[in-house]
Amino acid sequence: MLQRPCNHLSAIKSRYPNVWKEYDVFLAGRGKDLPSWPGWCYCPLSAAYAIASRGGSITADTIKDVAILGALAAWRPTQGIYRFDKDVASAIMSTEIDGEVPSDILLRLPEWCVYIELPFEISLFQMKIVGFYAHLEWDVNNNRRELRFLLDAISPVEELVGIPVHIDRNVSLADAMKGVYEQIAKNFNLKFTDTTAMDYRANIDAKSISPFVSLVLYLCSKNAEARNAGSGIGLEGLQRPALKKTKLGLRYFPPDRPEVWEVGFEIGKQIRAANNSEYSETHTGPRPHIRRAHWHTFWEGPKAMPEKRSTNVKWLPPMAINAEDGEIFPRVRVV
Repeated sequence: MLQRPCNHLSAIKSRYPNVWKEYDVFLAGRGKDLPSWPGWCYCPLSAAYAIASRGGSITADTIKDVAILGALAAWRPTQGIYRFDKDVASAIMSTEIDGEVPSDILLRLPEWCVYIELPFEISLFQMKIVGFYAHLEWDVNNNRRELRFLLDAISPVEELVGIPVHIDRNVSLADAMKGVYEQIAKNFNLKFTDTTAMDYRANIDAKSISPFVSLVLYLCSKNAEARNAGSGIGLEGLQRPALKKTKLGLRYFPPDRPEVWEVGFEIGKQIRAANNSEYSETHTGPRPHIRRAHWHTFWEGPKAMPEKRSTNVKWLPPMAINAEDGEIFPRVRVV
């Protein structure tokens, strides 16, 4: 799995030999020859469009390269691969995203682009997905924000498939996902015959992409548990690289190899411990049970200074309610 993103970089470099030099030109022109864009976006997809079209018009054969170029360009400077504990990933992916979670939380993605390894294969739109890239896009034409997915499929053929989620301001994440249907249907129309596309439309809704959004949301949450497999540092110690001056202009220097981040491994131990526990029925009060995982949205900052307050989110794992003292699993005592 570690090699797959590296192979994707090699493949796109073969198709577009000067791609990274061309990106350096776009990045150097930010706020000068080109409009500026927010810091959470590596480079707008308009650059990928220009590279894929070779300065001309885009074709049906190259339109998919726009999504691929945009994701890989954003992933290359940091090359973070996020490896989730299997039980934690399963719990997060099954946690419903309700209307209280603001889409702004996604702007806290720890890197411009992350590659998330799936600890198990997922079937989506009759494809087997083993991982995906996630990055943020700033549409320069209408100042629209997007969360962009690039799904890493291994069958029926190996391919990378782009899916956007519009995360407009003051829109909840749940509402943002409702618009995924139209975007996916549009993208799959480019790829399949009309008859096949109609078959896919019947199964496309927000729930299709929700598990992937949940994994990304966890990385943006206040209590995300992740450690660098090499250095052991957490996400709070992660810094994005800065452009460096060279004789040929400003450029980013990517790492020699991908950086692997282990996600949720301590929580995973607790979940497995809870699943293996047997709760006694001798308690007074409600019977011990497991409360389902959920997203907890809350405000931070002084109430007297609204301008300094911000919304945050935590993922609360399954909790043992009224469990005995000494349990290592997170628990809440109900009285």
